[in-house]
Amino acid sequence: MPGAQGEQASGKGLLRGFLRILVLMIAGFQGEAWSQSSDLFTEQELAWIAAHPVLTIGIDPEWRPIEYMGDGVYRGLSAEYMKAVARVSGLEFRLAPPVGWASATEALLEGRVDLLPAVSEWLAPPKLRQRIAYSEPYFVGSTLIVTQASSPVIFDPRQLSGKRVAVKGGGSYEQSLRASYPDIDLVVVDSPAQALEQVAIGHAYAAVDIEAALIPILQKRYFDTLHVAGSLPDMLAVVRIGTRIGDQLLISIIDKSLASLTAKETDLMLAQWVSTTNYKLPSWSTMLHYYVWELALAVILLLAFVFLLLRAYRARRRAERSERDKAMFLAVMSHEIRTPMNAVLSSVELLGRSKLSPDDALLAKVAVTSANSLLGLLDDVLDFSKLEADKLELRCLPTDLQALIQDALSIVESRAQEKRLRLSMSVRLDSPLWLVIDAQRVRQVLINLLSNAIKFTEAGLVSVEAEVTVDPLICGTGRLRLVVSDTGMGITRRQQLRLFQAFSQVDESVTRKFGGSGLGLTICASLLKLMGGSIRLESQFGRGTQVEVLLSAPLVPPLNNPMHEGHTAPLSTGERRALSVLVVEDHPENQFVIKRQLQALGHCVTQAETGELGLSLHARSTFDIILLDCNLPDIDGYAFAARVRRREVETLERVPIIAISALVGPEHMSVCFEAGMDGVLAKPLRIDQLGQIIDLWCDVTPLATVDADEPPGVEVDLQQAFIATSSMDLGYMFQALGASDWFQVARLAHRISGAAMMLGVTDVAAAAQEVEYLAAEAGDAQGIAAAIERLRATVNSLSCFDIG
Repeated sequence: MPGAQGEQASGKGLLRGFLRILVLMIAGFQGEAWSQSSDLFTEQELAWIAAHPVLTIGIDPEWRPIEYMGDGVYRGLSAEYMKAVARVSGLEFRLAPPVGWASATEALLEGRVDLLPAVSEWLAPPKLRQRIAYSEPYFVGSTLIVTQASSPVIFDPRQLSGKRVAVKGGGSYEQSLRASYPDIDLVVVDSPAQALEQVAIGHAYAAVDIEAALIPILQKRYFDTLHVAGSLPDMLAVVRIGTRIGDQLLISIIDKSLASLTAKETDLMLAQWVSTTNYKLPSWSTMLHYYVWELALAVILLLAFVFLLLRAYRARRRAERSERDKAMFLAVMSHEIRTPMNAVLSSVELLGRSKLSPDDALLAKVAVTSANSLLGLLDDVLDFSKLEADKLELRCLPTDLQALIQDALSIVESRAQEKRLRLSMSVRLDSPLWLVIDAQRVRQVLINLLSNAIKFTEAGLVSVEAEVTVDPLICGTGRLRLVVSDTGMGITRRQQLRLFQAFSQVDESVTRKFGGSGLGLTICASLLKLMGGSIRLESQFGRGTQVEVLLSAPLVPPLNNPMHEGHTAPLSTGERRALSVLVVEDHPENQFVIKRQLQALGHCVTQAETGELGLSLHARSTFDIILLDCNLPDIDGYAFAARVRRREVETLERVPIIAISALVGPEHMSVCFEAGMDGVLAKPLRIDQLGQIIDLWCDVTPLATVDADEPPGVEVDLQQAFIATSSMDLGYMFQALGASDWFQVARLAHRISGAAMMLGVTDVAAAAQEVEYLAAEAGDAQGIAAAIERLRATVNSLSCFDIG
């Protein structure tokens, strides 16, 4: 018997070992997990686990945070405990499609589901309670009653009789409340969060659910609006894992698995469950009900922001439009002022060359000086506007500094001689190399400083000191130091603070006595800043002024003729003969003035008022030089020059072409040179400049100048020419009106306006400008026709004695 008993014991040991190995293979556990399971469960339990390795569970998908579905994943406190049971027992739990609590309990009773991870014995209906086996509880929570803050405290559930109470539908709370408190009017919702929302917006008096489901939502969304009014002690939520009656081994396995958990593990699960629960966002109705003032304030702020944004956008558009209008105004002002100033200055210069009495000569000299001041003011305003808009571009070329200074001194020399001032120049160069600078702008700065020194010095000396040193730190770079000193009236320290401000003078008395726009030093400082330099002024009242300019620039070897960029002028041979000059200019007044200037220089003049006529004359005759207006009625001057250059490729003869235009600036010069022109003269044309550029580009010197006395009737001829030309232009204008060619109407009106302004016929100029403006808009044909009729009536009312 002892042997038999030993064999029987040995057989039981083998069976237990086999069951253990079978459980390990099915559950997939390693040595440690297997040791834990084998020590925790009995042989029957291990055999049951081996026979039922996978169990199906059914859950309530909306009982947050006990159990719910989030992003398609089973979450909540019950999910954490089911993971722990699976880890300890080796069982695998698969989730049945979650369709609701009622469906889950029905599936359990019908055998389609093996477990309910979260069921409360006290909340289940009696018929369900008797058919479910429960595990030990793993969570116990109070059932809370939540109301609005103004509602009274609830000590007895019967206080809710006849009131609307929101509760999650399909769950144990709905079933329990209907069975225990039938007098309560239940408002069934999908989740505890929606139950609280119904209370918040006033659709329900109270909400009932487990403490763990309500408290987090209250703290996050309704901290100041909803409060716990009481609890239901007879509906204590004791959460267990449930299965069918008869599955006692399964309940035993679950109980042992739960009992094996430590306090630390359960605390971690609770913390993770609370932190990972997503209660979703409140509805718009809740937010509107409880945050109406905040939302109203947010809407007001948003509307205010949109209003300010639109206002800023409109202000920006107005500023941009204003900037465009200002640029257009300055461009038009430059063109329209220079065009009549060409006739004014040229006529006065010609008048000065004629035989005049001393008084008349003085008047002519005053007129020239005033015209020059007006042109200087115009140039200052244009430069200032470009600098202000950051649109001024530098054209840096190798520059002979000594020649630049001598050129600047020669320009101001006559003014110094008038005041009997001495001019001196001192140049010290450490290197024979030339500086790469914008010679035009540096000369402009130097002339401005010299002009100011002469203007404010009554006696003594005006000097220029220039020094170029090699920068020891930057290879190939030179440092230019220019100092303009005078022995004039000087400036106080307080007055010096205003000198570099735009449109400011030392004081009003200086403006009255010496004139000027107050832009000179501002432009100098801006130009030097653009070139990377600086300007500094030192002065003592009554002892003179010293202005220092510092500028760094690259050093390069000297060039033979850096100022013309490949346009090499021939050397004069000294041969004396009259030149044949072709003048292509559409304004009769300018034609008259330029012709008289060239005749005064001893040259023969052929004139063409259109580009096509000029090309025809060039093809039939030979000219020594062409003076070309860039703004012609048919083809512009750039196209004219290009066609001449293409023709010269065949004839192998090149004639110099000099642009004469009211346009100024490096952009215009670049376009002229690209079109094949050789030089640029800006209107108004000065007779000396005209003579110099002709001498530069033609290999002859002119004959003795012709007396510039005007024959009787010249002024009358000029005025009659204006009336005749304007009448002809009006005829063309009516033709363009019939064809709705608004561009041509505007061009002809602009032509009449420019000529009228030059002659001082302001009423004609105003009428022509009205036509030009309306034609540019191209919207009101009747209005344009009426304006043209007014212009024709104004021109017809003129006689040659009305002009001037």
